[in-house]
Amino acid sequence: MIGFYYIAGVLLFLAFLEQSDNEQRGTEKNSWGYQAFSAGALLAFLGTLIYMLHSRLAAGEFYHFLLPSLTVVGMILLGERKAGAGTGERFAAVLRLVIPFICGAVVPIVIFVIPYALARSAGGFFSGVTSSTVAHAIDLAVARPASPQYIVAVLPLVAFLAAGMYWKQFQGRVVGAAVALLAVVVVVRAPRSAFVYSGVWLSVVMLTPVVVAAGVASILALRSRDGVSKLQRERLVLLVALAATCTLVQYPFPVPIYLCYALPLTLLALVAIVTTVRKQRGTYVLASLVGLYLAFAVVNLIPLHLAEYSHAFGPRDVLRVPRGGLLIEDEPYFEGLTIFLQQHASNGLMYAGNDCPELYFLTGLKNITRDDNGAPAEEVLKALQSTDVKVVVIFESPYFPSHRQVLRCAPKSYGGSHRAACLASFTCTGGSK
Repeated sequence: MIGFYYIAGVLLFLAFLEQSDNEQRGTEKNSWGYQAFSAGALLAFLGTLIYMLHSRLAAGEFYHFLLPSLTVVGMILLGERKAGAGTGERFAAVLRLVIPFICGAVVPIVIFVIPYALARSAGGFFSGVTSSTVAHAIDLAVARPASPQYIVAVLPLVAFLAAGMYWKQFQGRVVGAAVALLAVVVVVRAPRSAFVYSGVWLSVVMLTPVVVAAGVASILALRSRDGVSKLQRERLVLLVALAATCTLVQYPFPVPIYLCYALPLTLLALVAIVTTVRKQRGTYVLASLVGLYLAFAVVNLIPLHLAEYSHAFGPRDVLRVPRGGLLIEDEPYFEGLTIFLQQHASNGLMYAGNDCPELYFLTGLKNITRDDNGAPAEEVLKALQSTDVKVVVIFESPYFPSHRQVLRCAPKSYGGSHRAACLASFTCTGGSK
């Protein structure tokens, strides 16, 4: 999915690049055919995005996931006013840009799929991948992004950046030292003050749509500004477009770790904006701001988020099964469960759900369905009614419950069969099984 977001961002950039080259040619011809195609493709992209988000499209999703792409698309549509080349000429120009990129994206996929095609299972491969994607997206939808009202947390950052970029009186060492001192106070206070910590963190969480909007405004302003090279403007457009689309990596599970995947592109776009449009050096102030967020990440974010475990470790021992060997909690339980499942699955088949693929690995048993977590509920229930499956494991409290329907129906459907079988049901609460 992340690859598709990246491809979408690059295609938006290539659409702008063709449009920009068209403006520079300065010809005056009718290009309504290409303009209709371009508008249709851009609106289809937005329609696809809305369709993907529609089941959870509230204010937060609109702000974080739809607004950035909507802003970039609006910029491209607005630029069509100055387009002048003919339709055929513009189609030829955009194809020269798009075809090499699409080939570069498609060729590795084709090579990867060749073994599946030779085994006549390419259809199953693609259906399995897509069904897993949809199922995982549904399972992960247990969190919502921050409300747009928290955009106020970004305003101090925007104010300091603007002052450092445009205000001559903000360039001195004294002001830079004052901002640096403020940054130190913020970093030191953050662990002790929820208000300070939340303010700094939310200024990052809410940043991408603000950066994209600022980037688009800068790009539009640069069209009439001298002293900015074509390469600088194109670099800015590329980074803004990628920040707008790749922020979708947070959907549908917008928690801190997924923001960390998307944030580098946002920060690169912000750096491109500052270095391209600033009129003052802003050295001391901008350096102090960079230092503030780097120190916040190292001192506060890493200990509290990236290295966080869901619960404190209890006593651990080596898992003594053929596929074990690592230190885990509740080792006797998992050792006994592994042996128990292997003894009762005489034909090597088992179903273990929800979301516990480690049991397939530890036991070496095969899943009766085609997917460890994303198979449709109907397929799972049908498999449970088969005489092939002798062992079923139900995980009653997974973090991402993928098959609520299976949880409700499996014991009934399984218990109704007249065959020797085993139903092992276990729960997990705070580390105890």
